[in-house]
Amino acid sequence: MIILWLVFIISIILILPIFITLICHFDSQIGRVNFSIILFGCVKIISGYLMVEGVNLFIHYSNNNAIMINLKTYKPQGGVKKLKSIEFINFNYFFNFENKPNSVGVCSIFTVGLYMGLCVLKSIKNNIRIGGRIKVGGETENNYFFKTTFFFNIITILQSLLNSMRNKNE
Repeated sequence: MIILWLVFIISIILILPIFITLICHFDSQIGRVNFSIILFGCVKIISGYLMVEGVNLFIHYSNNNAIMINLKTYKPQGGVKKLKSIEFINFNYFFNFENKPNSVGVCSIFTVGLYMGLCVLKSIKNNIRIGGRIKVGGETENNYFFKTTFFFNIITILQSLLNSMRNKNE
């Protein structure tokens, strides 16, 4: 009976969707990107910030720990090129540009590019919810915020990994 319950619980874990939320905020005054990765909208998996100093990217995930990546010598590893089993369900953004003459031009170009990209995203994924706003002026300098939520289940990720490993061996 215990084995039957164990098989039932494992099958539920493999099939049920897992919702991950990624929240990023870029503050131009400090020059870093703060991020959080949240599971099911309430359990924080990891948070920290990214900083670029020279040719090095630092990923700080605690007060004393960081990962350094040299951007000149970094070469991404092969493996899974595209996971088709991950579905994005929403994308929210807020961009605040400072009120200076050169910011208005940058904001205009940025807005056109953003809306073109969001139209393409919406045509590819029709069920995605997109929302947000762009503001020019305010007390702070340039700040950018976005939040996206996506979901997947473990069995489709395992299937994609096995397919990519099988294709790699052929």
